[in-house]
Amino acid sequence: GQTVDHNWSLSTKRTYMLLFSSLWEVALAKGWCSLNILKKLEAVKVPGKKVEIYENETTMNIMAAIMSSPHTQKIIAPIALGFWGCMRPEEIDSSKAKSEGLPEDNFFGWHDIDLKNARCKVRITKVGDERTICLQPCAVEWLKLAKELQNPLPPINERRLIDECCEMIGLKNWLRDGLRKNCATHLRAVYENDFKVVADLGNS
Repeated sequence: GQTVDHNWSLSTKRTYMLLFSSLWEVALAKGWCSLNILKKLEAVKVPGKKVEIYENETTMNIMAAIMSSPHTQKIIAPIALGFWGCMRPEEIDSSKAKSEGLPEDNFFGWHDIDLKNARCKVRITKVGDERTICLQPCAVEWLKLAKELQNPLPPINERRLIDECCEMIGLKNWLRDGLRKNCATHLRAVYENDFKVVADLGNS
């Protein structure tokens, strides 16, 4: 006869393993074997994602590169919002609002940032977790400078300017969401309460 290939689901495989294990338990009870070999099986797991963040020295080098010239200084705001405001890149550049064809007053901008009260409103997000972020003192100071230097929000030519800064300091691997992960690590030490960290970071 022909051999038929079956695309078994995980639940089907689990059922057959339980049946086979029961047979071994009978063999064990009858004294036909010394152990149930299925007890030696290890479940195959998908490797977890490795979370990468920038070391402190790299963080300082990134900010030093940004401060090195007037045109790279135009991205102080988006970088500060990532490093110390835990915002996603797509929240800062308003990519969702743009893709949905919303008016410009729906874009993220300086009108969403309250430096006096250290608050930042994120209205249109990637995953629908609109929230108010408590800005850390470091974020406030950088954002004050960025506003004084008239940084555009949403940023303009951010990717090109980031590449220029990375080349300047020899940084070959730009972590797309690395700034936000750095912020999460920073906030865990500040708040000592993961629920408060999640409130600032959002759903993910």
